[in-house]
Amino acid sequence: MKQLLDIINQYQQQNQFSGQIIVARKKNIVYSYTAGYADFANKQQFSEQTIFPIASISKQFMATVILKLIESRQIDIEDPISAHLKVDHKIWSGNMPLWANNITIHQLLANCSGLVNYVMEAIFHPDAWQEMDNANGQDITRLIVEKINFMPLLFVPGSQFAYSNTNYLLLGEIAQEVIKSQSLPTWVQNNIFNPLEMTKTIWPDLEQELAYIRNIYAQTNLPKRYTTNYHDVTSEPELVVSHGFNVPCGGAGSMFSTAKDLLTWNNALYSGKIISTILLQQMTTVHQHIDNDPSLGKVSYGYGIMIDKIEGQTIYRHSGHFNGIRTQLSYDPNNEISVVLLTNFSPSYAQDFSFVSMQDKEQVDLVSQLHLAILNHY
Repeated sequence: MKQLLDIINQYQQQNQFSGQIIVARKKNIVYSYTAGYADFANKQQFSEQTIFPIASISKQFMATVILKLIESRQIDIEDPISAHLKVDHKIWSGNMPLWANNITIHQLLANCSGLVNYVMEAIFHPDAWQEMDNANGQDITRLIVEKINFMPLLFVPGSQFAYSNTNYLLLGEIAQEVIKSQSLPTWVQNNIFNPLEMTKTIWPDLEQELAYIRNIYAQTNLPKRYTTNYHDVTSEPELVVSHGFNVPCGGAGSMFSTAKDLLTWNNALYSGKIISTILLQQMTTVHQHIDNDPSLGKVSYGYGIMIDKIEGQTIYRHSGHFNGIRTQLSYDPNNEISVVLLTNFSPSYAQDFSFVSMQDKEQVDLVSQLHLAILNHY
């Protein structure tokens, strides 16, 4: 496994790394790497049971829920938002926007709705979002929607790509409205996590997520989160004391999981055990492409999945970002190769925000190199 360790060491020459990397082929773990600590102050090591916030990797789970509801004919991919969140739904506060009649499920899934990204608004304009600080899980989505109601669409729905957590927050509300008889987290637990024996994976409800955002260390089983100076391997890790923004992500990024559970997910999803082959093909089809996204660079987007080509090989992947958390999950369908990367180090939001994007691109490159090493040497 020297080639894999050499690739990781080369990455670490410029970046501090604390967390876990697992590489698997045909459901078997080929290589497992761990460095750093879940808690530096107490020198607490990571374990197979360490649960990480997985941030935007959650989007492929949200997309899968919607596709399962499409499979059961409870949703149609071309339904507008208003077909399920009707004019009298509490989320609109009696003021349903016109875009709810025009934006479709497909456009939400493919990040081409034109809706602003409310999470970035909360990060860069925190003073304008202070009223969220004391909101509860029953009201928070309504308050978020009230905010974005007054913001113009970025473009005509369906005409362009713009990565937006708003799309996946709304998909969660739509799924909850369709399911009705039980909470969305309970439905996901019963219909996805339990059958796959993903025993350490958690989809919190909005109340639980808000509690976590307001006290990120209340749950002692989660790793501590740290920032370091970008590209300075000598800098001391600084404990993250706040989440970085005060709004929940819901279906856009609320979940927690382990490296092994994410491997289980990859193997089940891409072997057709969760949704039909036809729907999986829709999920992994490039619906939107952009060469110069300001944060993500070149992006080919399916439904909750980015589709890359690496030396002729197709890679399905998604990353996740929170302050002090970076995640990557990828899969090569032709060669059945998975790579999971979970780390509790990141550049600080207090630094130039471009560092966040730069680190993401470097980690994508690291994961790509690991894929190719497995393909070429194992």
